[in-house]
Parts: sequence; C-alpha cells; structure tokens
Amino acid sequence: MSPAYRENLLFVAIMLSCLAAALLLRTIFSEPLPPGLADPFVIGIMILGYKTSPRRVMLFLAVSLAFSAWLLYPLDFRETYQMLSYAALALVVIGITQALRRSASRQPW
Repeated sequence: MSPAYRENLLFVAIMLSCLAAALLLRTIFSEPLPPGLADPFVIGIMILGYKTSPRRVMLFLAVSLAFSAWLLYPLDFRETYQMLSYAALALVVIGITQALRRSASRQPW
C-alpha cells in the first residue's frame, strides 16, 4: 500500500468519524448545541496534522468549518465567535504538529 493511499484512507476515516460524532452530538443536544461541537474535529486535526500533509489538514479544517456552519445555521455572534476560535486553535495545532513532524524526521533513530 502506497503512503499516499494510506494518507487518503486515514483522511476519509477521520473525516467520516468526526462528521458522525458531530451529527450524534446534534441529535442528542438539538438546541442549544454544546460548545464542544468542534472537539472531535480538533482531535482529527491533531491526528491528521502529525500523520499527513498540511494540504490534507487544511482541507479537513475547511470541510469542518463548512459543516459546523451548516449545523449551526443561522449563525449568531456566539456561534461565529466559537467558529473563529476553533479555526484559530486549529491553525495553532496544525503549526505545532507540523513542527513536531519535522523534528521527528530529523531524529536519527
């Protein structure tokens, strides 16, 4: 199995898992949605950030933001702020995981 195929498979598996978790949260807590709606997506970003390329992680972030906006529609200030803070946290996590990935690749094990 090629590395690109494994990365794509991991991306799809994590995306589907996070979407299912978000839909489950939406079903359990119909109104108001819990503030932790983005938590499964942050975990997915951490895993993808360390295991795959930054392009796939940014795609995951874009899809998760679009899905969150769809779930939270119509957006008010609180939900917009929640999505912006999630995006900022996700970018920090992406930067950290990419730095860890680069440093791990330089280690002579």
